[in-house]
Amino acid sequence: MPACTGMVGLQVTDIRPERVDAAFVWTRNWFPVAVLECLDPSRPHPFKLMGRDLVLWRDGSGSWRAFADACPHRLAPLSEGRVEKDGTLLCAYHGWRFDSAGKCTSLPQMESKEAEHKACSNPRSCATSYPTREAQGLLWVWGEPGAMGELESKQKPPALIPEMEELPAERLQPMPWFFRDLPYSHDFFIENVTDPAHVTVSHHNVAGNRYAPDQYVTVDELRPASATGGFKYSVKILIKDTAGKLPRGLAFFAAPMPTWLAHTTASMFLHQDQVFLHAQERTVAARGSGAHGAKYFMPAPADNMTTAFRKWLGSMAGGGIPYAGSSALPPTDPLTSKDALFDTYHTHTAQCAICKPALKNLQTARAAAVAAAFAALGTAALVLAVTAAAKAAALAAAGAAASSAATSALLSPPPLASLVAAALAALLGGVTVVIDKLIGMMHRYEYSHADNH
Repeated sequence: MPACTGMVGLQVTDIRPERVDAAFVWTRNWFPVAVLECLDPSRPHPFKLMGRDLVLWRDGSGSWRAFADACPHRLAPLSEGRVEKDGTLLCAYHGWRFDSAGKCTSLPQMESKEAEHKACSNPRSCATSYPTREAQGLLWVWGEPGAMGELESKQKPPALIPEMEELPAERLQPMPWFFRDLPYSHDFFIENVTDPAHVTVSHHNVAGNRYAPDQYVTVDELRPASATGGFKYSVKILIKDTAGKLPRGLAFFAAPMPTWLAHTTASMFLHQDQVFLHAQERTVAARGSGAHGAKYFMPAPADNMTTAFRKWLGSMAGGGIPYAGSSALPPTDPLTSKDALFDTYHTHTAQCAICKPALKNLQTARAAAVAAAFAALGTAALVLAVTAAAKAAALAAAGAAASSAATSALLSPPPLASLVAAALAALLGGVTVVIDKLIGMMHRYEYSHADNH
């Protein structure tokens, strides 16, 4: 695998012992499918794993389970069902219930308990269960279901972050996980995150300068690629030293921030590459089958990681993820589908147990801020009106003899109460603008490179 040095000091090295597997079998691996704290345990959640429809749900013991998202009765989606108080998953179409192992425990349409027991004892009544594991704040699912999948999953651990397993808790800096549904495939995302050269250009004014004169990056191979040898990035991480301090330059990323706000602002970085990757995938597909190396022109050493990844994918991993069903791309013009590309509500907010209630709280806070702003404006206007009326009455009572003094009183500054009320109204108006911006970002965040000067 290659190693990258230069602009970002990135290096790729071994992370697992060399293995002799002839090929990488996608389904015989653990996949992180969800952030545990973002899942609502009171309901089932649909999820696609390599094109296969799954349902994620938490059973009565508090453990998360993964089933094929199809009731064995008539293949209705179990993700449209309910998690019942007895800890079973109920198919909301006909009321069949399933325990944590996928065994059918209730079949209400049978004429007797004996008939129901017999039907529930038939293996065909069982939901298809996938092995699951909870580790490092994530829910992991093994790629193959059933007894064989359960056996294989016990022989191979998930690809956990070693430092989080090896170091004591007080040396770890907790950071929230973030998830997003992205409009392009896994391989194009891997191309993107293993490409250091795009950072200064695509993320101009955020993580670099597109006009920097020297953007040369070298990428060198440390060892030949293997089917399952794995790789890792050697970069600074948020681990405290023995004195309890974070590495210089990284403390910024550990600044206290509500999880919902971290989730909301994360799309600002992702969306800078969004259009590129979505359109790139479709252009590559339109040019037909064949090695990506023949379609790309990559003369710079910075592209060596992309070359190595595509070579590994083609020679050792079957050419890519074996997605279930058709691999045809939908006939959507990437240049006219930006509403979908930049949608953050359906791709994150609506699915996140942290951000969805935060959005409701923001909407409530906005309504309260608007009401309070109008109340403050009304108070300011009322104070001014009362003061003006009092001054007018004083002028009338003073008569001609005191007209000069009364006129001076009318021209005096407004009372402090009206100024305070007006200032409060302005402040609440500013708060409303900020809340509107956050609410907007939780629904849609559009980015244009042409406008990033």
